[in-house]
Amino acid sequence: MSLGHQWWGDMITCESWHDIWLNEGFASYTEALYYEVIEGTVSYHNYMAGMDYVGDRTIYVYDTTSVGSIFNIVVYDKGAWLLHMLRHVVGDATFFDILNAYYNSSAQHGHANSDFFKGVCETVSGQDLDSFFDEWLYGTYRPTYVFEKFIEQDPADSRWWTYIRLRQTQGTDPQVFTMPIDFVFSFASADPETLTLFNDTRDSIYTFKTDNEPTNILLDPEKWILRYETNTIWGYHFIPVILSAGTQYEEYLDSVFAKGGSGQHLYSIESGELPDGLELDSVTGVILGTPNQYGDFPITIKARDKNNAILNDQTEQTISITEAPFQAGDVTEDGNVNLEDILFIINYVYGDHTSPNNVNLADVNQSCTVNLEDILNLISFVYLEGPYPLMGCVVP
Repeated sequence: MSLGHQWWGDMITCESWHDIWLNEGFASYTEALYYEVIEGTVSYHNYMAGMDYVGDRTIYVYDTTSVGSIFNIVVYDKGAWLLHMLRHVVGDATFFDILNAYYNSSAQHGHANSDFFKGVCETVSGQDLDSFFDEWLYGTYRPTYVFEKFIEQDPADSRWWTYIRLRQTQGTDPQVFTMPIDFVFSFASADPETLTLFNDTRDSIYTFKTDNEPTNILLDPEKWILRYETNTIWGYHFIPVILSAGTQYEEYLDSVFAKGGSGQHLYSIESGELPDGLELDSVTGVILGTPNQYGDFPITIKARDKNNAILNDQTEQTISITEAPFQAGDVTEDGNVNLEDILFIINYVYGDHTSPNNVNLADVNQSCTVNLEDILNLISFVYLEGPYPLMGCVVP
């Protein structure tokens, strides 16, 4: 292990004391690799656990005015952890390719800095590692993960949905660590599955579907991330979905949904308005209908537990409706709904019965026939700010 401390520092020396971790962090990590080769994976992880760093210093040494600051334990222990985490981020084979490329680089028998090593990592892995190095090399502390889960069976196919809410609650900098996180699912009658999610926000909900019911779910059980973790009971949350776009005058169907509480929910629009013609089902969260307007419609939807109003959550959504190539009520098809269209329908119903090119543009109340009511509805829309004209349903 002493050889490891000599190897990296002599083969590639840090360019300045700021980057002393390139010597000492690499040397400490070599010790863990020694135990992995000699005693196996468990010993490797145990050795890394022994280098768990809880302090507030950055691996990159900003203050180089004292020996104690330069050779602080952070460059040994957290420096080794940076390499340990990098190994999992890029994958085993790529990680050791990186070490070989670094060893054989132009810095051999010379010197390097952190940016040089990062460049080698990005070249070999093909990944953008800005966030990783910014957060772990120059940032302080570690993430504190708060983990909730909700599991239910899908009656449609008898498979199992798992919803995971993951929050980062640390009050230190960085506020968000950007990392892939392993979740290991255990099952009563199947082998465990490892599902990896990419986490880059303070508060996220992730959705998984498995063939078997999970009996347990563990966050990063092999400890590839320097972290704190708390497991809590699932609260009451909207499952994040992005409502689909629609087209004016065409049928629309989508839904929002919350999980938790008694399982019975009440949904309501808290702010904004749905496009005219769409409605939110207060029990199911389904949004359906035929939009008569077009554009972007930002809305805030609230869900609350039917049996306990204290349990509630909100989601902000935008429904985008594409303009149709025609407008209901525009029987003259000149791009406007006005007096000319009213007169056209009057003539169609009571005059010479000249038919519009598209008779359903005239059936503005969707009665499946064109009559006096359509004329009155169109007058109301044009002159009295009445309801939007609808696309008709006249059968040719």
